[in-house]
Amino acid sequence: FLSSQNGWASPLRSTLPLDDLVMPSIDCIAKPIESESPEVLSKLLSGCFSYHGGAYNHWSLIRYYRASIKSRNPSPLTQEVFSKIEQNFTSENISEEIELLKTAAPLSANYAYGWILRLSLDWDQIWPRTIRESKLIGHLTTLVATQLFTNLSLLKGPVNSGSEDNTAFNLWQLLNWAKKNGDLKIQKRSKEMAQTFFANKTACDPKQESDTQAILSPCFTQILLMSDVLNTADFKAWLHQKLPNPTVILNSSCCNLETKGLRGFGVAPSRLLALSRIKTLLPESQIWATAYDSQLRRTMSNVILWKDNPVAVPWTAPLNILALTEELN
Repeated sequence: FLSSQNGWASPLRSTLPLDDLVMPSIDCIAKPIESESPEVLSKLLSGCFSYHGGAYNHWSLIRYYRASIKSRNPSPLTQEVFSKIEQNFTSENISEEIELLKTAAPLSANYAYGWILRLSLDWDQIWPRTIRESKLIGHLTTLVATQLFTNLSLLKGPVNSGSEDNTAFNLWQLLNWAKKNGDLKIQKRSKEMAQTFFANKTACDPKQESDTQAILSPCFTQILLMSDVLNTADFKAWLHQKLPNPTVILNSSCCNLETKGLRGFGVAPSRLLALSRIKTLLPESQIWATAYDSQLRRTMSNVILWKDNPVAVPWTAPLNILALTEELN
């Protein structure tokens, strides 16, 4: 599944374990949201203990299905995944979700909104829909994108932690959606916000990214965002100041479960996402390709250790799927 023989995955990913990564999402969406807030009423993104958990685990199923149908040897799980999505993504549920989000802000709203926008982009690629469903999804994503932009605009400064509130990652999700949907207003204003928050070239230290609760890399989410904001020449100059010594990535063990247990268990995939962008934008710099390959090996090694871990998997599986299938982003 998604092997190098399929013609679009790298040789290092010849045994990409997406089946192991999607199973927790299948199990997770069957678990009720444990909250007394109105978000518990969601039928579109039900399960996974929280609203944002429902958002990114439903996205995982859709991305898995999209990747599977591109494969020459689709996984036996493909039909089960299709059925799980089809069960929730009905016109009625989408309509109810629109009304729900007009009146209730879910916990970790920005993170949830970002994943809903990501979900809509993948769904547009694969899902057979009626005209009514198309209009409803359009209404839903416009509502979500507008609310996410409003929330981010109210910030006095960026949140640079490794938590769901990470401003760079949520702004990257919004910008990516705006670009692919041709929303020039949100695209322009998102870039302006990114420049305001992250144009400074203060160096970051990847060695510090070992927070027990970290699910995102503060350093590399900024890099990921700015790679979409700046032109290549400006990005190269900005990156040189932000991360002047790329070799530090090769020696950083913050994202290796064998040495750190669960410390920084979500940092690896967000690093991998950013490194993939860097090596594409700066192909003349071999160090970035080497750093990417090193991080890829570490990430895939961690996936094997994660798959039976009830703490790590529900949070990290979607991020790993996003990073390991970056050809579809």
